Amino acid sequence: MKKGFTLIELIIVSLIIAILSVTAIPTYNGYISRTSDNVCSHTASIVLTSIVNYINANGNITPGTYDMDSINALMGNYQVRIPEGYSAEIIIIDVNDITVIVQNNVYLGTAQLEI
Repeated sequence: MKKGFTLIELIIVSLIIAILSVTAIPTYNGYISRTSDNVCSHTASIVLTSIVNYINANGNITPGTYDMDSINALMGNYQVRIPEGYSAEIIIIDVNDITVIVQNNVYLGTAQLEI
C-alpha cells in the first residue's frame, strides 16, 4: 500500500488555496485602506478639538498655516501628537474657520470647524 497524495488531490487543494487567496487579499487591502483613512480623519478631529480648546481657554489665535511643530509650540499645554508617518497642516483663517489636514503618503483625512 502506497502512502501519499494523488495528483488530483494536490490539484484540488491548490485550487482551494488559490480561491481563498483571490478573495482574501482584496478584502485585506480594503481593510487597510479604510483603517488608514479613519486614522487620518480621527487624528484631524483630535487636532481640531485641541485647537478649539486652546482658543476657548486663551482667546484668539494668529491666522495662518501651521505644521504640527509650529502649532504645538504656539499651543503649549494643548499640544497634540500625531501617529508616526503622518503629517498635519492646520489652516486658520479665524476662530470660526479652521481646517486640519492629516495625511501619510497615500491617505488623507480632514476636519473642519463647523459652527
